[in-house]
Amino acid sequence: AIVAVLENVKFEFDRDGRKNAWRSSFLTHVKFLVSRENGETVRGGWDPVKCARAEVKLTPLESNQIRLPMYFYLNGDEAQRTCARYRARTERVEHLRREVERAENEFDESRAEYTAILNDSR
Repeated sequence: AIVAVLENVKFEFDRDGRKNAWRSSFLTHVKFLVSRENGETVRGGWDPVKCARAEVKLTPLESNQIRLPMYFYLNGDEAQRTCARYRARTERVEHLRREVERAENEFDESRAEYTAILNDSR
């Protein structure tokens, strides 16, 4: 869909030509990916047996190039594990918050005790 639109696009405010260069390199890249997906062949090196250039099949796309893993839904077990992991992290954060609050209270008590001892020693 993007390629269909970008093929006919002309950038109006492209004085230095960078946008047009980006468009042409992007279109070249996408067309190469499409040819890899279609399993097309390209001309390779010289084949002395056939006395002609060899036809080399392009490497197929990897699974993450076809569709990124983030675009797949989790199954039930994976979703439960993710929820359990988030629950454990939430409990850990709450525990740490309680510890920080306890440490702040101890600090305030220690400061008050230190101030009282300092005042008594004067």
